[in-house]
Amino acid sequence: MTKLRNALAIMFGLSVMSCTGAPMMKMDVSDYREAFAYTNDEQILVSILRAKDGAPLHFTELATLGANMQLTSSLQATMPFGELYGATTRATSQGILGAQNNPNLSLSSLETQNFTQGLLSPVKPTLLKQFFDEGIDQRLLLLLFFSGFQEGGKPYLNNLKCDRTEPRCYDHFYDYLKKVNALAEQKLIPNIYVELTPVGKSMPWPSGTALKDLAGIDTAKYRVETSADGTNVTVYSVSEPKFELCTERTDTKTRTVRLMSIFAGPSPQQSCGPVRYINPNQPSDPKKSKGLAVRSVYQIIEYLGQVVELEEREGHGNRCIKLGAENRDYSCNAEDVLFQVNAPLGTPLVTTSYRGTPYTVSVGPCDPISYCDHSAEVLKVVSLLINVNKSATDIPQVPLVHVTQ
Repeated sequence: MTKLRNALAIMFGLSVMSCTGAPMMKMDVSDYREAFAYTNDEQILVSILRAKDGAPLHFTELATLGANMQLTSSLQATMPFGELYGATTRATSQGILGAQNNPNLSLSSLETQNFTQGLLSPVKPTLLKQFFDEGIDQRLLLLLFFSGFQEGGKPYLNNLKCDRTEPRCYDHFYDYLKKVNALAEQKLIPNIYVELTPVGKSMPWPSGTALKDLAGIDTAKYRVETSADGTNVTVYSVSEPKFELCTERTDTKTRTVRLMSIFAGPSPQQSCGPVRYINPNQPSDPKKSKGLAVRSVYQIIEYLGQVVELEEREGHGNRCIKLGAENRDYSCNAEDVLFQVNAPLGTPLVTTSYRGTPYTVSVGPCDPISYCDHSAEVLKVVSLLINVNKSATDIPQVPLVHVTQ
């Protein structure tokens, strides 16, 4: 029996020595993945808090997060042989199993010229359309992405900067908010288009060498269109892609439904579509212009800093900006809250300490009737926009986890 027990012990020791440590690796990879996500969320939250105080914004990347994991095992066994002649020596076995895990990390600065220019540039139309197509609350997007628009010569400004000498200095923001609520009641359809401006006058259809030159034209910058009878051509310069919001309108005479631009110039340029023709001889009336002013990622972070600053200064922790006519109810535990820290409800997503004060963004409940906290959703949008501006050349390419045995 003793020999059998010792043999089993030896087999167990050999099996331990051949173990790959896969369960520990699995736990480590899961923990590191969570650490990356938490670090990114915390960086965005700190940036918003620094924007609240008007402090400089800094961005780093968790370049490496790895570990040197070692598993060691040994087994020692003694077994007497031969005649014992009354000796008390017994067979013994002793096993040793050890594990060592040394995590290490490194940070890499993202504050390169290209990254900074990307944060300061307006959000691209293709990204705007994707967010509107995703089914995110349109009021949230209209507050985050646009700093205002002009209608009938009156500007509607979406910011919380306030001249303290004015008795009602936030009225401009609430005017914008009322417009947002009215727009959100419609079915808003995002559209990307380019403007075509004629270069010179229409000319007869070319032939010979002129036709070869026309065929080699840069289609990203110019477009050539023929007349209805095919005898003349017009060269147009092509603008950068532009973004607009459209809504469905029904023609009372023909009963046909067509898309009309909400923020375009006067008729006939209100029809939505991929192309808009510009007549240089007919300048647009600035009083009729309704173009949206698109924010940059930096401006979005600054805006969220203004939101937190207002909540702290005006409400002592119970004053929030709402989607909807929130100027009737400032509390943070009802209706649709745009963004808040230290929410009264919800599960903490990320917590950081800033200037000695803890700040937490939570994943709150979302009931469209009574209460919905959009704070975590706002962090998601900002995170995606920051990631768009990251370049692989700025981040060292190293293994995330390195395991040695």
